[in-house]
Amino acid sequence: MIRLRHHYARSIAAALVLLVVGAVAHAETPAPGTSLQELLARYQAAYQPPTDLEDAAWQVEALGRQLEHRHLPRLSFTERATWSNFQRWTLELDLSVTLPLYRSNSAILNLLQDQRLRALGLDQNLARHEALSYFKLGLLEVSLLRSVEEQVSGALQRLYLSGWHRPASLDIAVALDPAERDLLVLQQGAESLLAYVTRRLTELEAELFVPLGLTASALESPPYSQLLPQVVPELPPLERCLVSSPLLAQAEMHHDLQDLEHQALRAPDLSLELLGGGAYQRGALQGTIGLEMRLPIPNGYPVAGQLGVSTDLGGTQQTMQVSWPPPPALNRPRSALERVKAKESELESIAADIRAIYDNAESAADRVAATELQLLWLVADANGLRAAPGAAFSAAELAAVHALADSPTGDPLTDLQRVRHWSDTAFARLAHAEQLLALGLVCGAGA
Repeated sequence: MIRLRHHYARSIAAALVLLVVGAVAHAETPAPGTSLQELLARYQAAYQPPTDLEDAAWQVEALGRQLEHRHLPRLSFTERATWSNFQRWTLELDLSVTLPLYRSNSAILNLLQDQRLRALGLDQNLARHEALSYFKLGLLEVSLLRSVEEQVSGALQRLYLSGWHRPASLDIAVALDPAERDLLVLQQGAESLLAYVTRRLTELEAELFVPLGLTASALESPPYSQLLPQVVPELPPLERCLVSSPLLAQAEMHHDLQDLEHQALRAPDLSLELLGGGAYQRGALQGTIGLEMRLPIPNGYPVAGQLGVSTDLGGTQQTMQVSWPPPPALNRPRSALERVKAKESELESIAADIRAIYDNAESAADRVAATELQLLWLVADANGLRAAPGAAFSAAELAAVHALADSPTGDPLTDLQRVRHWSDTAFARLAHAEQLLALGLVCGAGA
């Protein structure tokens, strides 16, 4: 069965291919104000589990049917026609019925099937939560990229209107004075960034909205600060996540499943069945009824075979059948101690990964603070905002600086510098959001 334990670094596109686009004659063009809740509802309705999980579900269901069939009567019919010496035809008919009365390993097999169903259910829930997390991350990316596109395109448009033009040849570019050189570098960087953002937005909007039957961008891109609390759940502290993480529960469940599979392979399969049948041979009808008990030699023995005792109206018979070599084991045998150590090692590895994601989230938050500080420094300097020596900005003054960070400056060079820091901050926020959603996934927050 599929394990979802370390897939939280998967790309957004890998999660979006889980959607199935129905055959729609005309895709719907939504109103510009399609809400986040409507988009999430559409996503949930369109979601399909990955193929490997569907295969696992089919296999678990097939094993369940196989287990049920062990307790059902079995019918067998045989017809034989013989042309003896190419002169005389004879016809023989056999009908047999087997009614299972007892299987010694039924209890362990039922426990094993119940564990399979529980493990499959947890895998399915985690797969759905994972796909939804990356869909939400895609919505956040759309919001931030649209803002970046607006800021960068606006700054470039103001630059073009100022009368500045890119040098037409290398000899002109080499002759630029230092201030113009900086402006040229910033312009080239802004144009490259705008091309990337436009291309990425086109791809991402298609990945996000086309599978939902939408032909236009359905979200009005609310600010990141408004959208983030709607898509990122409240996160537990590290200590609680290390106890309640669904990844740890999944690991324990699959190791318990392996233990039950080991027990089932080793459990004796003593069966008792009621046999009955009828036969038509040489123009006469015959019938029989009896009991049969069989005990196969368990897996792992140096020989294969079974012991049997049967009784019917004609008497009692004991049989022993032994064959060599036995069927080879499909998996390397592991001792109980080895299985325990493997479980402990995996749980420790998952816990270490969870701690690493918490550390990454803190680092991403620090990166946001650092890039935003550079932006605010630039804006404050460009607008001549200074605090008294040894003093700090008041709340109102800081709010004013934040507001200016989103507004163009009068100087093209400073404006492009502002947009560069603004864009760096936006991408840092996106990286932080990715880590927060990863934490929500591994901690089971909002599941």
